[in-house]
Amino acid sequence: MLVVALVGTPFVLACRDVDSTSGTSIGSFDVHGTLDENGCAPGLDSIDPLEFRVDLAREHGTLTWRMQGGGPVFGTIEDDGEFRVRSSTEAEAWPEDPVNGIRGCRLTQIETIEGTIRDLPRADGGTSMPDAGTQGDAGTQGDAGTQGDAGASARPTFEASHRIEVVPVAGSDCSPLLIVHGGSFPTLPCSARYDLEAEAD
Repeated sequence: MLVVALVGTPFVLACRDVDSTSGTSIGSFDVHGTLDENGCAPGLDSIDPLEFRVDLAREHGTLTWRMQGGGPVFGTIEDDGEFRVRSSTEAEAWPEDPVNGIRGCRLTQIETIEGTIRDLPRADGGTSMPDAGTQGDAGTQGDAGTQGDAGASARPTFEASHRIEVVPVAGSDCSPLLIVHGGSFPTLPCSARYDLEAEAD
């Protein structure tokens, strides 16, 4: 059985040996994931609910996603907080055996996380203000007036979708993995999806 990658058990993202602390820290997030669908079950193990921690940082349009205890993975981030992180890993189910006419089976597991970070710190290290407002509302000393509410920066949060795809590598024969042939996958390629919610410490 394959195991989900991008989040530890999901998320074994590809790692690069770089300084993961570069850029502006967005925060350390406690992430809660709810399984929306798993079209790969039981071949792809799933955890529901899914709980993990991740550190996020940005440098211009680059997002660094780092699971605790893991290496950094890089994605993209816009000034409005929209982000995308993608990883792929390849695994061999069984090797090719030309002598016995076996083509072998290799599977690629592709993981994509897309979402939006709210109350995103500015790229220059400052803090983005929440939608506190137009001068009309904030300008009166009455409602907006206490420096406490308007002045304090909210903790960043994000909502995202986490899609996991399992795809046979071109040239592979992975049909024995299908349930109809005694395997554990209902179909290949297949996919699973989590809905993620997170808040920074």
